[in-house]
Amino acid sequence: MAKVKTSKRIGKSSKKSLSKNFDLDDFKGVRLKKDLRLQEHDPSTALLEKEIVLKAIFEALEEGDDQAFKEILRGHFEAVSKTELAEKSGISRRTLFRMLSADSNPTLNNIAKVIKILKSS
Repeated sequence: MAKVKTSKRIGKSSKKSLSKNFDLDDFKGVRLKKDLRLQEHDPSTALLEKEIVLKAIFEALEEGDDQAFKEILRGHFEAVSKTELAEKSGISRRTLFRMLSADSNPTLNNIAKVIKILKSS
């Protein structure tokens, strides 16, 4: 089978479509139902529920996703009192936040302390 030669140049018709500015006013809204209303959603309320946080943490650990684990903990730490969490767990606030940095590798001991606090209340 012979190779097909393709051009890397952009044709005139492609240049025109690329130069057009994107505008949200060009899109028409879709109405689904007459009385449909959106409800307010505050993600911090879910991050206050320890059962939800624990379930998400265990799923992240089962999948081996350390970044998701850190993101879940970071969200929970932002929603609760960090001082109270540090006192209950016996981990300093500095160590708690260091656990969440991108290049960190939290110890199993610190992870166990945080999970123990989440399970106890």
